Order: sequence, then C-alpha cells, then structure tokens
Amino acid sequence: MEAVESGGSIARPGQMWASWRRDKRRSSTTYFCPNCRRHLRSFSPGPRGRPNARCPHCQSLERHRFLALLFGAFSDEVGASQYVLEIAPTDSVTSLLKGAGEGVYVGIDVDPAADGRKVQVVADLCAAPFRDGAFETSVCFHVFEHIPDDHAAMREYARVLSPTGVGFIQNPWRPRRPTVEDPSASPEDRLRRFGQADHVRFYGADFEDRLRSAGLEPRRVVPEQVMDEPTIQTMAITPKMPIWIVFGADSRHRGTPNARFEKDLRRKVHRSLRQLGWRQRRFGHRKSTTS
Repeated sequence: MEAVESGGSIARPGQMWASWRRDKRRSSTTYFCPNCRRHLRSFSPGPRGRPNARCPHCQSLERHRFLALLFGAFSDEVGASQYVLEIAPTDSVTSLLKGAGEGVYVGIDVDPAADGRKVQVVADLCAAPFRDGAFETSVCFHVFEHIPDDHAAMREYARVLSPTGVGFIQNPWRPRRPTVEDPSASPEDRLRRFGQADHVRFYGADFEDRLRSAGLEPRRVVPEQVMDEPTIQTMAITPKMPIWIVFGADSRHRGTPNARFEKDLRRKVHRSLRQLGWRQRRFGHRKSTTS
C-alpha cells in the first residue's frame, strides 16, 4: 500500500491562487466538507500549493475530513467521553471534538505560541501531566515526527488513554522505505530530508512497530477501504491516506479480527454519512457498482 507523502511541487502564490480561481469558475462539480457540513464549488489550495485540499470555510485539510467521518463512525465512544485530548490542536479538529459530546476538552502543546495554537495546558507529550487512563478519546495528528524522543511520547500517549478509550493518530509515512531520522540535523537539512524544517524524521516501514512497542495496537485505515470513489472525490479526501486508530487495553474493539473490523467500520462510516445528510445524487455522482 503506497502512502501519500508530504511534499510535491511548489507553486508560486500568484499562480496557485489564479489557477484555483480559474478552476473554481470552470468547475461544475459540487463538493461537500463533512467537518463544517457545507456544500462547496471547490476546495482551495493547501500547503505547498497542493490543489483542492483546504476547505475555505473551516480550513480543514484532507486528513481532517476523513477524521470527521471516523468520529462519526465511533460516535458512541467519542460522544460518551468524559475527557478528550488533542495534542497540537488545530481549529478544525477542535471544533469536531467539542461538538461531539459533553466531555471536557483538553488541548496541549509544548510551544503553542510557535503556531498560534489555543491550548488549555502547556506541556511536553514526553512527560504528560495527566493521570493514567485520563482520556477516553485522544487525537495526535502530525506530532510524533517533531519529537526527538518519539518512543517516550508514544508511551505517554498510551499511558493517558483510557482502557476503554479510542485514539486517532496520523503523520507522514512512507511504508516501503525505512524510517530516516536525525534530531541533530539543521533546519535546511530537515527540510530536504524530512519535508519540513521542524521535522526530525520521516517515518517508514517500522512506524507501526514503534506504536506497538509503546503498548498501542494500531489499526491502519485508509479512505478507499470504507468509502466509494465518488464520495472520496466529492469530499476531496486522499484515497490512500492512512489514519491509525488505537484502542485501550479493555476496549471491545481491540481483539476484533481485521476483516470483521473493516466490515464493521465500513458500515459505521456509511451511517456517519447518512447522519450528515449525505446523498450522492445531490452531487451528480453515480453510485459505485464496485464491491
């Protein structure tokens, strides 16, 4: 399975926005953002000029829109959570978590001022100031690749997840290559090797083993496993972009065989789509006939 890597060609800002406006005028396709539940003529460019990536209303990217559907699939767990944790918060995910239930939301970051993040706790994930099993739901998107001691961070993430909890993890990943890392590299070297000046590694084939060594049992899910192609296209979600779902030690999902888990998840995602009022015929797409 190939993963979508960060990076790609970089368009000049003027060219990027001119192209987006031209495509927006020409396009007759209607898009839908599951984060803010808005119908759109188009999505705007994302990081590095990536086309059709960012919702112009809620600012969600492809990974956030897939996460919104997974939240819906696990609405029983997420909605019933007493405490929810988001590491390195983003507005689009924060709004989803706060709207999912009545639980207490906690956002943490080691340096929130660096990216203008809004947090409740300033803390290092390698030494999280929370009791064991404190959070029934947690989100950790694009965090581990920034942390020199990612093993410590993963262990802490596992420690504060409730035994019956659910967590969602994502970061850049190249499954057919080895992990490359060098916390001592210069910002220029990091940009060249890892795709971003504040990254210290690019995860490869051993990423899931690293999660397991920290006490987590990852379930890798990609959109094309649980959604048909017209739905993926209309929500501008990258088909092979993975999100790892992890469950606490006592979760009823933990021992479910992979085939059954995928089948159940597909059903739950479809339920989530129905709850969003999703109807493919409204968007001019034929229903997929593939199984």
